[in-house]
Amino acid sequence: MQTVGIIGGAGFIGSYVTRQFLENGFKVKVSAYDISNKGKYAHLSGLPNSENMELAPLDVQNIAQLKAFVAGCDLLVHGGTPFQLDVEDPQRDLFDPTIKGTENFLQVVSETPSVKKVVFIASVAAVNTNFPLPPEGWADGKIFSEKDEPYYNKENHPYAQAKFLANLTVNQFIADNPDAGFEITTVSPVGVMGMAMSAREDSTSMGIQFLFKIDSRPIHLSKCFTTLMCTGRSWM
Repeated sequence: MQTVGIIGGAGFIGSYVTRQFLENGFKVKVSAYDISNKGKYAHLSGLPNSENMELAPLDVQNIAQLKAFVAGCDLLVHGGTPFQLDVEDPQRDLFDPTIKGTENFLQVVSETPSVKKVVFIASVAAVNTNFPLPPEGWADGKIFSEKDEPYYNKENHPYAQAKFLANLTVNQFIADNPDAGFEITTVSPVGVMGMAMSAREDSTSMGIQFLFKIDSRPIHLSKCFTTLMCTGRSWM
């Protein structure tokens, strides 16, 4: 039985990734930043084949914990960088765990022979920090493609900047290590919508979905913003 390690495997996207691997016969190791917070991970115990899953403590800025988490894994999915739009300290809350965490992760993986493939769940912000708007100066209707130069602006939201810079870290690692013994794939979602697998309602992902709530009535953005404010959720 192959083993996959999923960083962020209890999050909004990560929970679905965890379920997919369990259903396909993998042994799954899910990272737990605070393993004592049982409510955050409770929904995973009800997944099919959950007896093949384990929770492992992990702070991506802790090299020793990273080594322990990665050990024995054949495949790794990294989707655990913070998704926060309202932050007190961008350096502490976003840049350090996202960028330094990615550097640490790649260092540890390169020293772990069992790993054959790594998948990064990035973001459209990794190629355009101005998202959801087009890069500055673009003509109306112009379509962004892989052939275009990635756009970065220090005035954009710190979350977008962190994702962009982390992606540069990955690209630089690939350039510097052409003979690395593992494959790297990066996925950059534009937006992921749907039902959360957990019962938590305090995540940024769920807060954003209040703006796109599906109803039989017309959508009124003013009402959605009011809902976000009244529930304590934040928008950029």
